[in-house]
Amino acid sequence: MTLTIHLPTFPPDRKGETWNESETYLDPVTLHRVRKVTCTGLYNQTPTYHTGTAWSADSRFLVFASARGGGSAIFRCHVPTGEITQLTHTFPGVGCLDELHKLNGTCTGNGLGVTMLTCIAPHSGWVVYVQGCALRSVHLETLEERTLIENIGAGWIAGMPSVDPEEQYVIQPMMSAHPEIAAGNAPTRTYMQHFESTGPTMRLVQVPLLGGEVREIYCEAGIGCAHSPHCPTDSEYVLLDRDKPPRLWGGSDGVTNRIWTLHLPTRRLTELPNQDQAKFQVHSAWTWDGSSVVYHGKSALGGYYIGVVAKDGSPIREYKFTQAGSYGHVSAMANRPAIILDGNLTSDMILLLDYDHPTPRIEMIARHATYWGGLPWQYSHPHQQSSPDGRFISFNAVQNGRADVYIAEV
Repeated sequence: MTLTIHLPTFPPDRKGETWNESETYLDPVTLHRVRKVTCTGLYNQTPTYHTGTAWSADSRFLVFASARGGGSAIFRCHVPTGEITQLTHTFPGVGCLDELHKLNGTCTGNGLGVTMLTCIAPHSGWVVYVQGCALRSVHLETLEERTLIENIGAGWIAGMPSVDPEEQYVIQPMMSAHPEIAAGNAPTRTYMQHFESTGPTMRLVQVPLLGGEVREIYCEAGIGCAHSPHCPTDSEYVLLDRDKPPRLWGGSDGVTNRIWTLHLPTRRLTELPNQDQAKFQVHSAWTWDGSSVVYHGKSALGGYYIGVVAKDGSPIREYKFTQAGSYGHVSAMANRPAIILDGNLTSDMILLLDYDHPTPRIEMIARHATYWGGLPWQYSHPHQQSSPDGRFISFNAVQNGRADVYIAEV
C-alpha cells in the first residue's frame, strides 16, 4: 500500500526577480490611459489612502503587497514600464490582517503573511510593513530586509505604520486586543461588546527607520486608533483617529469629534472639527503641503459631507452631498487643491473634487468598478493615492473574487 501525501501549494520565492504581467487601456468613460499592473494572485493591494505612503519620491515606483499561491510578499512596480519586482522573501500565509485583527481581537502570529499595513519612506527607499506580529522593512533598490519590531505582543493590534518626513523614525500605532482571544480562549463577546463601556487603550511606539530601540511615545486609555500618519512637512505632528466607545471605529460616541492632531513634543491634542452635526469623520488624510487635512463622513442631513480643515482646526471648505449614498474614501491630490474620491458620489469611479471654490467641481479620472462586498476585508477597497508629481493615481479593484492594482494617468 502506497501512502500519498498532498502538500499545500506554495509559490516559489522569487525575491529579486522582475517580470511584467501588466496591460494598458484607455478608460472607456474618460479616455485616460490606465495600466492594470497585476493579473495574478488572490489580492494585490497598495498602501492605504494616506498621503505619500505608496510612491517613491520621484514617482517612478509604486509599492504593493500581493498574495499568490498561499504565500505573500512585498512588490514594487516600475511605473513607466509596468515591470514588477518581488522585494521580500515569500512569507507563508496571505496576510491582510489589519481588519481580521479588529474582528478577532489579537495578533495571530508571524506565519500569516504580509498585510496591507505598508508604507514607504519615499526618499530613502525603505518600505515598512507589518508581517504577522512583526514590523519589518525592505529597501526598494538593494532589497535588504530588516526586522524593526520582532513582536508587538499578543495583547495588541497593529495599525498603519508611518515614517516621519525626515525619514528617521517609524511610528507604529497599536490598540488593545480582545483579552479573551489574546489568552487563547473563545470570545464570549465581540470586540465592540467587550470595549463598549471602557474602550481600548491606544499606544504609539517609535523605532528608528534603520532599526534600534523601540520606545512608547504616547498612550491614551479609552481610545482606539489604527491610523497616526505623520504630517508630510513637519515631523512633530501626527494625525489621529480617536475612536471612543461604544461604537469605536463604527461611530465613536456620536458626539465627540473624531480627528485630531497630536504635537509629539508637548503631547498637545488639537481638534479638527467638521461643520456637519455628525462628528464622525472618516478616512482623513494630510494635504501634501501639510497645511490641512481632508475628510468625509455621513451627514446628519443624509448622504455625505466632504471637506478640508486647516492644521490648527480652522474650517476651509465643506460640501454636503445629501443624495450621496455610496461607501468610499478620500485622499489628497498632489499639486492641486483637490480631493480624490473612490466612492460617495459614485460607486465605481475615481473622481477629483476641487475645493478651491464654494461650488464643488468634479472631474472623472477612471472607472475602478470594484466589487465593494469582496472578502476578506479590504480586498475590495480602491484606497486611491496620488503620485508625488500629480501625474498618476493608483487604486485597487476587485473583480471575480480577486484584487488587482491599477495606475491611471491624470
